Formats: sequence, C-alpha cells, structure tokens
Amino acid sequence: MRKKFSIFIICLFILIPLSRGADISKYTELSTKSYIKTNDQINISNMIDQVNESILLYYLEGLVEIGPRYTGSDNCKEAAEYINNEFKKMGLYSFIQPWSYFRRKCQNVVATINGTDQSSDAVFILCAHYDTTSNSPGANDDGSGIAAMMTIAKIFSESSFNHTIKFIAFSGEEVGLFGSHYYASKAYEKDENIIAVLNLDTIGYAYTENDGDIFRLWLPERSEWLLDFVKNICEKYKDYFNFKIQPVPTFGCDHGSFIDYGFDGVLFGQYANLDGMHTPDDTIVKINFTYLEKITKCVLVTLYELSIKEIDLQIRILNPREGYFHFFNKKMVSLPQYNLWRIKYNGLTFILGRTTAKVEVNTDEEVESIVFVIDGVSIPSTVYSNKTEWSINGFTRPLVGRHTLGVYAYTTSGKMAYDEMDLFIVTFLFDAIFIFL
Repeated sequence: MRKKFSIFIICLFILIPLSRGADISKYTELSTKSYIKTNDQINISNMIDQVNESILLYYLEGLVEIGPRYTGSDNCKEAAEYINNEFKKMGLYSFIQPWSYFRRKCQNVVATINGTDQSSDAVFILCAHYDTTSNSPGANDDGSGIAAMMTIAKIFSESSFNHTIKFIAFSGEEVGLFGSHYYASKAYEKDENIIAVLNLDTIGYAYTENDGDIFRLWLPERSEWLLDFVKNICEKYKDYFNFKIQPVPTFGCDHGSFIDYGFDGVLFGQYANLDGMHTPDDTIVKINFTYLEKITKCVLVTLYELSIKEIDLQIRILNPREGYFHFFNKKMVSLPQYNLWRIKYNGLTFILGRTTAKVEVNTDEEVESIVFVIDGVSIPSTVYSNKTEWSINGFTRPLVGRHTLGVYAYTTSGKMAYDEMDLFIVTFLFDAIFIFL
C-alpha cells in the first residue's frame, strides 16, 4: 500500500510541470460615464500638450547616462535611486521595493497617486523596466518606456483621479521577469484590485512614415476589452495623435507576470523592427522622438480615461487561490514559483479533491445571474442561478488535468463581467486511487 501511494505521489509531481500556469482574466464593466470632477477640473488637452521631446529627453538622458543596468549591478541600483528621486521631486509617494530570487537580487521602484473615490479600491498600473542586458545602454529597451512613464507621472502629479494609479519601474525583466513577478505575486496575496496593467517596452523607434502611424498592442485574448478601449481612445483623440493599432498575441514581458496572477494587462510596443536591441547600439541617437511623443500621448489619455470611469460591475474569483496546492477546500501550501514563464509555470494552482469555487461580485445594481463554466461550457444549474459558490466537481464529466474555470455575472440592466482561472485538477483520479488502495 505504501508503495502504491508513493507511486501516486511521484506521478503527481510529474504532472505538475506539464500543466499551464494559472491565468485569470477579468472583464470588468466600465461605465460610459465619467465621474464629475470637483475643484480642479482636469484639462486633458493641456495634459497632452505637456508631452514633448524636451521632457522625454530629460528622463531618458538621466537614465542612459548611468550606463548598462544589468540586474543586480551597481548601475542598476543607481538607476533605481535616480527614478525614485525623480518621483519624489514630483511630490509622489515613492519607495524602492527590494526583491530576491534564488541568486538574484535587485529592486523595483513604486510611486502612487491615491484615488479620491473612497468607495473604490481599483488600481491601474503603468509600468516599464529599467534594467538592461550587460552590454547595452538601453535607450529604447527600455529607456523609452521609462521616459514615457515618468513623463506621464510628472504630468499626472499635478492632478487627482478617482481610482488609484501606480507607476512602477521594474528590474529583472531581461533575466526572467523577476521584478514584476515579485510585485504581482505580492499584490495578489494582498488582494490588490488591479483592473488593468499598461506595460511600456521599446516604444522609441520608427524608421519610415508608415512605422510612425502604427503601434503594436500585445495582449492575451481575454484582455481584448483593453484593445477596444485603446481603439476608442485613438479615434476620440485622433486630432492629437493619428495612430492605427496592430494587435498581436502576447508574449513573456512584465505585463505577463500580472496576467499569471489574475490581472488584465497589455504591452504597448513599436511597429518597427527592434534594431540594436540588447547591443551597444541601443543609444539615444536612434530614438525617434516624434514617434515616442505620440505613443506617450496615447498612453497618457488611455490611463486618464481609465482612471476616471465608474466601475459598474466586477466579478472576482476568491477561491481557489493562485499559486497554491488545494486539498479539497483547504489551501494547504504555496507552490514553488520558479517564474519559468517559458513553460508557463507561473502562478500554478493545483486542486486535489472536490473544491468549491467562490466569487465576489461588486455592483450597485441587482445581479440577475452568476454563471460558472468549465472550458467555456455551462450547465443549466448555474445558468439560472445567482449563487456565489459552486462545486468545481459538480459538472457532467470527469475533471482531470488542465481545465479553465470561468464565471460570468449579469445584472438586470444587461451588464456583464467575467473572470477565469486555469487549473490543474486531480479529482476523479484521486477518488479512484483511494478506492483502489
């Protein structure tokens, strides 16, 4: 009997790496109405006009002059201090967040503008990475993203917004997304309600006239609401920046760390080829400031519009928990988070035994129904229900291996919100083995 049980445990840990990391998507219903601002009415046109080559060059030169900023190096530490000091000059609350991961250690820099709406815990993040490869000054990768982020932070520092905005400079991106992985995992543990992450990476090159009119938006399918949102921004503000968007499938970058831990995210990137990236040729002379200025304006308005919208409806999966091994309904232990994004190990959630999914719905409206689905398929008992709990095992077929748990919330007025989580489930297999033993 002991031998059979040992074989089962060995098989269990062979199966774990084959499962995909636990991904959550949050489709949140944002109102078409904006909050009514009191006192200082934000003049968005004035904000856009403040974005220019001079301010972008200021922040870009300050970073690039430090030299290559390889994660863990003295230069990387100096860059973090530079960014933190600049945030503080803006009057923002800012701090350096140290992190360590096996043999690597470095730091993130986090600055915050707290939201004015006391009833909202929503957070929007604008981020970029300041580390580089060992031989690159990193003007475009990702000095351009840092310069744009800090320019927007500077402009926003003079105003207030309904929801909280965080500006985060990550290190560890070039060696495995360690800084963003650390922040995202800690934010999830604290139940930080991050609605969207806008990641800026290599946004400074455009070689032809056609390049200058297009940018790429890397995103997973479940974050397509952000694609629609940015498209509407480009149309609404086309007199300020005439852009077309080319959506492409997401890949491993800092926004991916947040996706792994249950938050929607997109990556803004240039349309041109990444010439000179990760080489000594990634210098300021190659930056196309006209293009960088346009993208910065687009991101600024996107973040502005997100931060003033009412959130009419949101649904969040509370159980199972990301990154944990669950034994029936008990959260047992946190699983090793190796951050091996190439094999989708991040945020792994493993279920052994019958487990209950629990959700939270936030809305001022009447909820008509809450629908749980497995791999996109529902069953009648959930379609006609508004219960916030459901047995993941309560389906019409055995659930063993990788599956996607999804949940929809509908209001009587027709609004919809969605959340999902990828799980690795051993339920019927577990029951069968117990019977066999």
